[in-house]
Amino acid sequence: MAGNDNRHERRRNCSLITPKYPTPSIMNLKSIHDEVAALLSKTPAKVENRRRAFAALRRGLEKGLPFPLPRRRAWFSTTQTDTANASACARVQVLGVEAGELILGKASKSWEFVPNTKRYPQYAGARWAWSKNAADGKKIRDFLGECEKQSKADPANEREIQWQLANALGAKTPSLRQLGAVKWNKRFTEVGVSVTKDGKTGTGNIDLVVRRGKGADRGFLVFEVKGPEEKNVEEALKQALRYATALSIESNGGTKRNREDYHAVFESKGKETLQIDAAIVMADIPEVRCRAADLVSQYLADRGESAIERIGVLLYDFDAKAGAVRAWKWLEGRDPRNATP
Repeated sequence: MAGNDNRHERRRNCSLITPKYPTPSIMNLKSIHDEVAALLSKTPAKVENRRRAFAALRRGLEKGLPFPLPRRRAWFSTTQTDTANASACARVQVLGVEAGELILGKASKSWEFVPNTKRYPQYAGARWAWSKNAADGKKIRDFLGECEKQSKADPANEREIQWQLANALGAKTPSLRQLGAVKWNKRFTEVGVSVTKDGKTGTGNIDLVVRRGKGADRGFLVFEVKGPEEKNVEEALKQALRYATALSIESNGGTKRNREDYHAVFESKGKETLQIDAAIVMADIPEVRCRAADLVSQYLADRGESAIERIGVLLYDFDAKAGAVRAWKWLEGRDPRNATP
């Protein structure tokens, strides 16, 4: 009886904190799965191009191309991998500022960095080797330093939160043990899928793919990260679940070679079906805690054919003055390192 009393008290408190939201149109994993599966079945060529792009990323890894990072923070996204030509490339950002693009050199002997000439026209024509080249390395570090000083560079940008989370994973923080950010060429990266955050055909950006557990409990988590001002739990959850569903279908629905490509890019030597689950990352405020607790239970109530088994809710404390996250914690009962009840 005490447990029931606690649940009733929590609901009463949440009703006082959380504003009234319209009922979401999608309320369970079955609906999410059916929606995404229908979209992808209509665009098989797009899905195959995504698989070809992963094969290209794998080839780039197998060649062992040098990829040391200049000693400055930088965020990467393979989302913009050239799926039409299946060639590997990545966008680079610093504190939310678009810095440029990383591409394979013509001879495929090194990665080259091309500055964003729309924002920095003075660097038109520049191509710097992103490798052990000392002269180019200094130019890249100096350029990224300029990006950090831009007026639009924002420590509260959600991609800066991603950067801090990726670097905290696998550290000594108890709440983040047994988790490791998937890295491409030893640097964490966003990953593209064939469904947008709004549930349409297009390119969606997975903020972080994270390895979870070991052995029989091994799997991957799709993390959707939101900035400290974001409070819309419904949209964050739908986005994370759509991306996780699309990634599961894209990676597991093709050939054995396709699965091996995804495993390789995700730093795994496995060949089996990839277990892909989801988690949202939001600021630790009362309305987020209350809304997430209710919605996750509703989504898990009916899985249908969905392969998603776990939904996590990671909360953080953001120090606005320092521009840094001070603590990471899981919503009670929503730690995806543990099996979902």
